[in-house]
Amino acid sequence: VEKRSSLLGRHSAVAMCRLHAKIQHLCQATRKPCSIVERERGWPNFLKCENKEQFPKGCQNEVQKIKFNTSGQCEAPLVKTDIQASWYKDVEGCGIQCNNPLFTEDEHSDMHNYIAIFGSITLLCTFFTLVGEPLKTGFRSLGLADILATFLADWKNSNRYPAVILFYVNACFFIGSIGWLAQFMDGARKEIVCKSDDTMRLGEPS
Repeated sequence: VEKRSSLLGRHSAVAMCRLHAKIQHLCQATRKPCSIVERERGWPNFLKCENKEQFPKGCQNEVQKIKFNTSGQCEAPLVKTDIQASWYKDVEGCGIQCNNPLFTEDEHSDMHNYIAIFGSITLLCTFFTLVGEPLKTGFRSLGLADILATFLADWKNSNRYPAVILFYVNACFFIGSIGWLAQFMDGARKEIVCKSDDTMRLGEPS
């Protein structure tokens, strides 16, 4: 009877050691991807791996590798991504979705229409200003390319400083308008606004 009790006690101790070893290993493996919990609220009791009573030392760990399942999903407005540079702060594996979550689809559509209308108006106005300014200087008989080339090459003699300044200001607005309207080319908006993993471009170019 004493021998049987001794064997039972030994088997119980081994079983408890195995149980604690597995739990401790899982505890340590859990804390790494869940570090946001420690920053926000601190570890709950069942994740305090340093607790010697709950996780006794000296047990041999037979579990060499524990993997979490990959069926988890990122809560909106976050999307799953493997690119570390796209991860949202303290949330590993998730990044901000491409479309700004602060606006609805209708609001996005209205904003795109607004940009298209006013961008086109700005483009046309600056274009006719660029063409009209050299015409005032007496280059009416030349073609469009010749007008612009002649005006740029001989601007000192062909006009006064205020007109020249207006010419270059409008040239800058003209180029800027082209940049704003570039997003309406086929597939260009997604390339401009989104990264390859469908997350939002932030702080680029760096």
